[in-house]
Amino acid sequence: MLAIARVHNHLVGKDVHLINFVHDELVLEVAEDRVEDVTSQLILAMTDAFLGLFGRFPVANKMAQGLVEVGAGLNYADAK
Repeated sequence: MLAIARVHNHLVGKDVHLINFVHDELVLEVAEDRVEDVTSQLILAMTDAFLGLFGRFPVANKMAQGLVEVGAGLNYADAK
């Protein structure tokens, strides 16, 4: 939920919309020309949320590397 709140606060605007979320997946609608920028911001926001909760544990930084996977496509099936 912390990651969802951070993504909403940092990314959602006129050309980024949070469409749905299920467990640990977020579905965003993004203007095509912003996909790369939003991808990097999404990874940062979700990783920061993880580290905000678990950063005090010694293995947290190592675990956070590659923790977030982002897919893009014209529909959910293509993005998966």
